[in-house]
Amino acid sequence: QQAHLVGRAENLTSPYGTADVARVDARLPDIRDPGALTATLAATHVRRGQVLASNLTVRLERALTAWDIEAAARGMWHQEYAVDGAARLTWTTNRQALRVDRLEVDYAGMQGGLLAPFACHLEAGRWELEPARFSIDDAALSMQGRYDQASVALFASLTNLSLRTLPVAAAAGFPDSPVDARLDVNGHPSAPVVRLNARVTNVLPEAFRVEGPSEGVLSMGAMVTGGTVFVEVDATDFATGTLEAEASAPLTFSLQPFSLAWSAERDLVAKLHADLDLAYLNRFGFLADQEVRGRLAADLSYDGPLREGEAEGVLRLERGAYAHHYLGLVLRDIDADLKLRDGALLLERCEGTDGGEGRLAASGRMDLKPSERWPFTLDLTTRQTTVLRQDHLTAKASASLSVTGNLSGVTVRGDIGIDSGEFLLDLLPPAPPPALELTHVGREEDPVATQEEPAAA
Repeated sequence: QQAHLVGRAENLTSPYGTADVARVDARLPDIRDPGALTATLAATHVRRGQVLASNLTVRLERALTAWDIEAAARGMWHQEYAVDGAARLTWTTNRQALRVDRLEVDYAGMQGGLLAPFACHLEAGRWELEPARFSIDDAALSMQGRYDQASVALFASLTNLSLRTLPVAAAAGFPDSPVDARLDVNGHPSAPVVRLNARVTNVLPEAFRVEGPSEGVLSMGAMVTGGTVFVEVDATDFATGTLEAEASAPLTFSLQPFSLAWSAERDLVAKLHADLDLAYLNRFGFLADQEVRGRLAADLSYDGPLREGEAEGVLRLERGAYAHHYLGLVLRDIDADLKLRDGALLLERCEGTDGGEGRLAASGRMDLKPSERWPFTLDLTTRQTTVLRQDHLTAKASASLSVTGNLSGVTVRGDIGIDSGEFLLDLLPPAPPPALELTHVGREEDPVATQEEPAAA
């Protein structure tokens, strides 16, 4: 005797999500043999968080100690997706196994899938994942591992993944750059050692490039061990500049039981080294009619709790230059030394020229107090410095100024003397032609539209 069950439900709500409509169709050819059960579950508009499955179908077929599973889904998760797969679940008293035979994924125009069947199984309290390989367009993902109460060994690698695959990177205009990454987790589940390495080449967006189509290499390494996370970041070929950073911070990670915790009370240690070409800034709109040059080197460090630590270091500007093309202001040969200590940025020395006999010097400090809008002081002196250079007007000035204030306002005190100046009337730009205001008198017709056609010859 056989059994056939057909059911339908609407507006379902459960801890796993909601569904507008769900249908089930189950058949048992012989009620005395439950091992031959087949069932199909179909649902529409299944939601869980931001994941929407507009159509979801699962087909189950039982054969003795195994379930054959086929599933397909289409929907939206930031972008449209489609998933189709098949697997077999088997179980005995001491062993459970899942073998995935087929997996096809289409997401945001990208296509991927399983390159070969793989299996994972649980036996005697140990999970084991056999080597599994997936494709994502031109990229490849590999995984393998094992896990039990005494040890864990997990491995995953990603090669040649397009950076634009990430929705955030695509929206920010990043190029189609290859990403390679590797993850290793080893040790005791209560305190495993985690290593992550990643590398992205040609990472700069088109709008930020200076020299060519391939620019910017970003490398990152991270390790979690002994309650501390260590991070290293290297950025090279960024507009002929480099940047290196390393940091360590308290981080507790455990798989058994699962825990991920960070303490703001323990010390954070960070170091930054940079060697940058300031000419890179000339590509941005905020320097319209202006130009900067020079090499900036920085060695900075931070040590202590996040809110109470000490930041210190040095910054040095060599062969700096600044030009304001409209005013004709030119500053060259600028060398400056800055130090970061005791909660302030100190300008200990700054010297430069106007490209000729003029000289300038400056010193000052800025307190790193955001609550007070970054208060600062600046002492500036110039001697025979050309401050205005135009075709019809030039001026040299000597000054001694003291500038105090913050981002809300400044106060300037001191003396300014004009050493010399020239005003050439012959080179004075001509005034623009006057704008004449016309008043139409007469009929309110369009004078152009009412013009008579010229007589034919």
